[in-house]
Amino acid sequence: MSGEPSVIVYVDIHEPRSIFNALSQLEGVTAIRQTLDAGDYYIPGDRCSLLIERKTTVDYVNSLFSTRLWSEIEKLKNTQSGQSESKLIPILLVEGSWFKVFKWRKRADASALASAYASLLSVIASWGVNVISSPSSAWTPYVLVSLARWVGRSKRSEPPVYKPRADSLDEMALRVLCSLPHISTKRARDILSRFGSVWDSLQSLDEWVLIPGIGEKTVSDVRAVLTHKVHVSAGSSVSR
Repeated sequence: MSGEPSVIVYVDIHEPRSIFNALSQLEGVTAIRQTLDAGDYYIPGDRCSLLIERKTTVDYVNSLFSTRLWSEIEKLKNTQSGQSESKLIPILLVEGSWFKVFKWRKRADASALASAYASLLSVIASWGVNVISSPSSAWTPYVLVSLARWVGRSKRSEPPVYKPRADSLDEMALRVLCSLPHISTKRARDILSRFGSVWDSLQSLDEWVLIPGIGEKTVSDVRAVLTHKVHVSAGSSVSR
């Protein structure tokens, strides 16, 4: 491994410190701990990039029964890569033993196990999210590094950003305005109600102060963003 470029694994701050420490101690691995917008691990690569949601079997079953699982899968699926040239592949990593989780829940019956596997099939077939497994948290760092070495990359890249699916042009317009400083969903609705479209709203920026709750500072900060000259080359990341 000596002389080879490090592979990079981004680790969400809510993930166990033990996994991060184990990754950091592996040769040829650069582990970066930070808040991720979606997923628990992000691995940028030349072949593709990976966004991974890790769930223990206990957490998987609990989130399945509470229906929380599907909102998390939807977020994983609708996250967009920070690297436009690299395809982002969503992965659900299930960690641990099914036997232990059903024994713990006192539901070690065939129908409960069948429900769990049916839901995994739905994750794959209906949502297009890949599923892989890890025997335990002790093995998870090695699973992650194996994936990282396969996709390969020797430089950092921006972690992906969650972008909820917009079902209408109205939702898209609201999100454009909500991306601006100090503009909440309510304020965006008030602006569009007054001016009709995003284009007309931006053309009438000076008049936003006529809307209750919007002052000169908001207008000033929005104008600063809209007129800011971004000094980046095509395809490169914008520094924060």
